[in-house]
Parts: sequence; structure tokens; C-alpha cells
Amino acid sequence: MEIKKKLKEKDGSTVIDVAILFFVGMLLFSAAFEYIRVQIIAYNIKESFENAVRTVAIENYNEIYAGLREGKEIGGQYEGGAEGGGDSTEEPEWVAINDYGNVSDELAELLGREDLETGAECYIRDIETKVQDATDSSEYKVTGNLVVIVPIHLIGIPAQAKVPIQVEYVYKKMY
Repeated sequence: MEIKKKLKEKDGSTVIDVAILFFVGMLLFSAAFEYIRVQIIAYNIKESFENAVRTVAIENYNEIYAGLREGKEIGGQYEGGAEGGGDSTEEPEWVAINDYGNVSDELAELLGREDLETGAECYIRDIETKVQDATDSSEYKVTGNLVVIVPIHLIGIPAQAKVPIQVEYVYKKMY
């Protein structure tokens, strides 16, 4: 009888309600801070990736509009033939010189990391870049894609956030 009476009493119940609200609030704040942390990491990597792609694009400035402006005078050389030190009957062959750089190495240097696919804070995977010369169109375009994987730490449950990042630099012909 005494136990039933104690269970029906309301004395001290607000302490339990406040504790539950506190824990729920902490869980929400913790989730919000993890979301903000993932966004900050992704933003910093995007900025570094944009800088790496821009660096590669600038390194290749000499090949912008080479096909439209000077034909094959820039961006390659002839090999073989009499002028190339070969046989006089040999037809010289045009060999393009590609000095597009390495976006992955540039990104690793900007982030101060040796390996992009390992780390405690995040992993960077599936780095792809494409350089489109202006020979077929009036645009010199450098595009890049990557995926950032950030481990999430929330109430002891292991999870990962995958954030795709895409950048594009386009140089257009001035008329």
C-alpha cells in the first residue's frame, strides 16, 4: 500500500523532466555542432580544391585557345622528319605537350597532408579532373569532382557523412 502511494506522488517529478529535457537538448546541440563541423571541413576542402584546380588551370595558360589562335604553334611540337633529326623521307608527327599538373598533389600540399585517403578528420576520395582545351569550342574549361568523407561522432554511433564537391573554371574567348 505504501509503495502505491509513493508512486502516485508528484513530488520531485520536475527534476526528472528537467533532466530529460537537458539530455534531449544536449543531443540536439551535439547534432547541430557535428553538422556545423562537417560543413566547415567540407568548405575548407572545397576552397583548397578550387585553389588546386585554379593552379592547374593557370599553369596551362599557354594552351588556352591554342587551337583557335595559333593553330598548332603552341601546345606541342613536331617529332621526326628532317627537322626533327630523323630521316628526310619520314613524315614529321605532331606530339602534343601536356603539362596539366597534378591536382591531387597540389591539393595535398594545400591541405598539408601526405595522403588524402587517410586521416582522422576526413578522407578525400574519387578525385577527378578534366581539362577541355579550346580547340573545339570557344571555352577553356577545367572541372573537378571529389568526395569528402567525414566521420561523425554522435552518442557513440559510428557514421560517415559523404559530401560531394564539384568545381569548374571556364575561360571564354574575348571578342
